[in-house]
Amino acid sequence: MANLIPDDVEQMHSVKIDYVSTRVEKEDLEKLFGKYGRVGDVYLPSHPNGDRKGFAFVRFYNKQDAEDAVKEMEGYELEGKTLKCMLATVQKGRFNPNVRRNPPRSRSRSRRGRRDSRGRSRRRDDSRDRRDSRTRRRSPRRDSRPRQPPRRDDSRDSYRRR
Repeated sequence: MANLIPDDVEQMHSVKIDYVSTRVEKEDLEKLFGKYGRVGDVYLPSHPNGDRKGFAFVRFYNKQDAEDAVKEMEGYELEGKTLKCMLATVQKGRFNPNVRRNPPRSRSRSRRGRRDSRGRSRRRDDSRDRRDSRTRRRSPRRDSRPRQPPRRDDSRDSYRRR
């Protein structure tokens, strides 16, 4: 079942409802929250397998109606679960599954094919030189206790002498 987003969603005020039972339907929330004002939209997100995610959004046309609904419905028990309601602070634009916001990043950590600032490929020897110089520049390891020379086990020495 597709969730159709109304055209005037930018003018609506969203209430996020946490701990929504999987048995609750869109119509149940419309009826329950409709007591506080005109509801423009109800959204019950689902996982790709169809299971509900356990939260919902109810959008009101009037901000005061949304605030009243939050105040009155906070702690309300529905289908065995106690609802937690809050005004949604960030309004996201319409979701379009065909548009990718961030291109996928390469998972490769290889330096092969990288070029220096003048456009020349780096030689393998250059990277080894840089790695060696980094290890030399590191500060010595600091422990909370002073270093002590390794202990000799005198019992072995006395055994060998016999």
